[in-house]
Amino acid sequence: SDAPNFYAYQEGMNRLPVRKLDLEAQMLSAEVISRRLLPFFERQLPDVAEELFGQGEGLASMKVCFSPGEPAVNRYMVGGGIAPHTDKQTVTLNVVLSDLGAFAGGGTMFWPQDGPEDAEMSVERTGDAVVLRPPQGTAILFNGQVTHAGRPVVSGVRHTYVASFNLFSLD
Repeated sequence: SDAPNFYAYQEGMNRLPVRKLDLEAQMLSAEVISRRLLPFFERQLPDVAEELFGQGEGLASMKVCFSPGEPAVNRYMVGGGIAPHTDKQTVTLNVVLSDLGAFAGGGTMFWPQDGPEDAEMSVERTGDAVVLRPPQGTAILFNGQVTHAGRPVVSGVRHTYVASFNLFSLD
C-alpha cells in the first residue's frame, strides 16, 4: 500500500500534513529543513551529505522532494502507533513536539540499533530493537531505509513532526 493510505488506517493516530496547517506552521516547517537541517549536514556531516545527496555543500540549492503527505504532524492518542516500516526516502527527520509529561509510552523503535545512547533519552530495549523517547524539541535523524515503528501511546497524546525526503540537484 502507498504511504498516504498506510497512515490513514493506523488506529489511534492522525496525520496532519503541514500543507493543510496555517501559513505559520508551513513557514516553520520549511525553515526547519532549509535553515537548520541542511546547514547542519554541511557543517557537521559533509561526508554523509556527499554520500547521501552527491554533494557536501550547497544543499539549500537542491530540490527537496518529500514523501507523500509530508512534512506532517503525527498525533498519537491512546493505543496509537505505526507498524514497522521503512520510509523509502534518503533521510527521515522526527521531532518530538509534546512534552514527555503529556503522554506515556510512545517512542520510535528501530531494528537493529548499535550506537551510543543519549543519557537524556529514555531507551527501552526489546530484543534487537531499541525505542528512543527523546525530550521535546529533540530531533531524531535517520536513513529512511532503516526499519522503524511508532510505539503505542499508553496515556495522553503525543505529537511529532515528521519529514522524510530526498534531495535532487537542479543542475
